[in-house]
Amino acid sequence: MANRRTSDPDLSDDTRKVFIMVVDPIARSAMALLDALAGPVPVRSASAPHRLLQDPRRHRWVGLVLGPGFKDDALALDWAARLKATSLRQPVVLWLSANPSAAHLRLASERGYLYSSPPASPASVQPFLELCDHRRAPGPGDAINWAVWALAQRHVLTKRQQQVLLGLVHGKIACEIAGELELSEKTVTNHIADMSKRTGLSGVRSLVGEVQTLAHSAMAEGLPLFEPTPTEPLDRREVREALNHAISRTSTGKT
Repeated sequence: MANRRTSDPDLSDDTRKVFIMVVDPIARSAMALLDALAGPVPVRSASAPHRLLQDPRRHRWVGLVLGPGFKDDALALDWAARLKATSLRQPVVLWLSANPSAAHLRLASERGYLYSSPPASPASVQPFLELCDHRRAPGPGDAINWAVWALAQRHVLTKRQQQVLLGLVHGKIACEIAGELELSEKTVTNHIADMSKRTGLSGVRSLVGEVQTLAHSAMAEGLPLFEPTPTEPLDRREVREALNHAISRTSTGKT
């Protein structure tokens, strides 16, 4: 008997590991998918999509599978887009739908989602698994963005200061950053001085070096627990109501 590789979100779980999340309102239909997804990246599944909108482990998902239990394709695609919009690590998305419309297929393609008709097979999900494996560690761009955010959270840097710092990390000088942000060069210089004071890092070289150190660590070890999401979740009442309606329809056997 195969080992079970699925679980609903458990915040006591080891959040330092990346994994593929299978989301399916009908959990039983996702179970058959797990064998096809067997590979180097662990797989978990959840049957309540609305709970995952606030799951703090979203940045650990290198892959997101929209299971065939979603009866409303538009709702499934919209839910995935909203979830990705609040996740630092943009997961690879695999969408399974038995009878998608041309409009929904076009929308999924525009958003960069992969598509497979159920039942999924190891061959049909192989491109998805390869992309997930490739994204197990953040690339340089994602790692630098996270490092700037992490330093800002640690030392209470402003949003504008984060923009200035990101420009410095990319090798730009004060006048170039000032032009891009439509600020005076003096204002940019003041931001750099204030960041040095707040962080205890003297000058541009030290600030950039600290960001690079954090980024290199993230690339080697994976992004740590927390991600730059709002302290208070965005208002998703309308989305939750629609998802609850979809779950209710599937549980009663309606199509």
